[in-house]
Amino acid sequence: MIIRSVIFILLARVFNYGLYQFLLHELLDRPDLVGMDHAPLARSTSLGFLANYVVEYALAIDDIFAFIAVFSYFPVPAQYR
Repeated sequence: MIIRSVIFILLARVFNYGLYQFLLHELLDRPDLVGMDHAPLARSTSLGFLANYVVEYALAIDDIFAFIAVFSYFPVPAQYR
């Protein structure tokens, strides 16, 4: 379980870095963004992805505690587990 979590976190980090690099180079070709500094825009977009990933991960952990609370309040007999 921990290995799977580490793998998904690493995949998200790799995707985040790839998104940053893609935007850093792709935004240079946009004619409507001529004259802007593209690095802050790419950085804020990739940090937005990272912040949303962290929030979703925290909410998933919160769901586990909610399941534990519900299942401990309504005990299931051992024969049905």
